[in-house]
Amino acid sequence: METTELDKALLIDLHKAYYQTRRSKRNAITQLRFEIDLEANLIELCRQIQDRTYKPGQSTCFVVGHPVKREIFAAGFRDKVVHQLLINYIAPFFEQRMIYDCYSCRRGFGTSRGIDRLEHSIRSASQNYTLPAYVLKLDLKEYFLSINKELLYSKIENSLRSRKNRRDKRVDLELYLCNEIIFSDPTKSCRIKGHSHDWMGLPRTKSLFSRPEGFGLPLGSLTSQLFSNIYLNDFDHYVKRELGMRYYGRYVDDFYLVHRDKKVLLDAMSKLSAHLNENYGLSVHPKKIYLQPVEHGVNFLGAYLKPHRRYVTRRVVGSVYKSLLKHEEMLLKMGGKNDKKTLKYIQSRINSYFGYMARFKTFKLRAKLWDRCVLQKEYFDCNWKLDRMRLRLSFNNTLYE
Repeated sequence: METTELDKALLIDLHKAYYQTRRSKRNAITQLRFEIDLEANLIELCRQIQDRTYKPGQSTCFVVGHPVKREIFAAGFRDKVVHQLLINYIAPFFEQRMIYDCYSCRRGFGTSRGIDRLEHSIRSASQNYTLPAYVLKLDLKEYFLSINKELLYSKIENSLRSRKNRRDKRVDLELYLCNEIIFSDPTKSCRIKGHSHDWMGLPRTKSLFSRPEGFGLPLGSLTSQLFSNIYLNDFDHYVKRELGMRYYGRYVDDFYLVHRDKKVLLDAMSKLSAHLNENYGLSVHPKKIYLQPVEHGVNFLGAYLKPHRRYVTRRVVGSVYKSLLKHEEMLLKMGGKNDKKTLKYIQSRINSYFGYMARFKTFKLRAKLWDRCVLQKEYFDCNWKLDRMRLRLSFNNTLYE
């Protein structure tokens, strides 16, 4: 097939998806290999999608230990471009059908929005902590690995088919890509990165290798995040519409409910558990059930909310402290040299950590952490708010920030 016979709109969309994917993978080996012959690679990928011969390639499997041990499947760069293409196609449609308090993998609906909305719910239910109220926080057990692929695909198909004023050709293309991505098994031909002992301590129930066929989505895939929101979208509407829970929010598998009456929350918890088990094959984690008065505080998305104030959790503080120690080691190895790349990296990391912590009551904590950064204080100046650092070294007689 000649280039002129290709779907020009699809090729343009692929080109856009490539540049979006490249943003966070600019210097990756897989990205550079794809870019060497970019035009030919995009044309070939367009031809495969148009002819319905595209198949997901090999993934890389590895284990991360922070914040908890998880098994990750990283798709190849070529497949990441296709994932981005599919998200560009279907995400706007499903965004319109999601509730306002569904967070994660949505522009402007990250962890900060989730924390703000929980605090808003608590203040509204308790009338700014003047009346008693309770918060119920639940967590789904092994959510990603328990997703039923057939049920997920049927939800997507029914939703896309229900759209009006859309060309069947576009819908067929979207469903084809969904089918290939959802039902592909990354464990069949994955490349293992690391050593076998990395999997020690990881329960078999948390590994995609031990899941029955037809269940489980790989962690680390951009489409898995979107699919996880789509999978529980009907559940979100069930909680809001049928149970009438006004103060409800969900971040992937972690969700909360706030109400003035404790009995209402207990009754809702039993109904939610039964509904999840019967309709989705999911279960609430028995060891992660939290029901307390709002004045006792609640831990959610790395923040601990107390009346009229919020703090970062100990786990976040520990992560920041470990990173600052790592920066000290990097500067020590530099030996006083002006390594611009390393300094720029450290600057961005410090500004990210301290800028995030500035959202909470952490001024004294940030001052304490900064006092321990002996070498970093030699390279960086900190403003009086302790939320932004600037390089004060000159490199080739140029002061850079």
